[in-house]
Amino acid sequence: MSRMSAAMVNRLFGRPGTRILYLAPETFTDSYYLDLAAARGDRYGVCYGRALDPTRPAQSDYVLDPDHLARALAWLDGDRAIRRQAA
Repeated sequence: MSRMSAAMVNRLFGRPGTRILYLAPETFTDSYYLDLAAARGDRYGVCYGRALDPTRPAQSDYVLDPDHLARALAWLDGDRAIRRQAA
């Protein structure tokens, strides 16, 4: 899990097939990292937050919805957290 940024290119050096969760403002919808994940066979997810400065698409601070983030984290955890709650 990481904020969507150029540093995510380091993903090239990780194990193929990893679950990747990016955090980003809703104004930063660049598909470059999706393409990178697909080339690596990764499972790709993004949790978008409300941009506090829509005039700065990639650099804006943002606010994540707690419920959306919880669902994204459960997905990142292989949905094990959801299965534990159901048990």
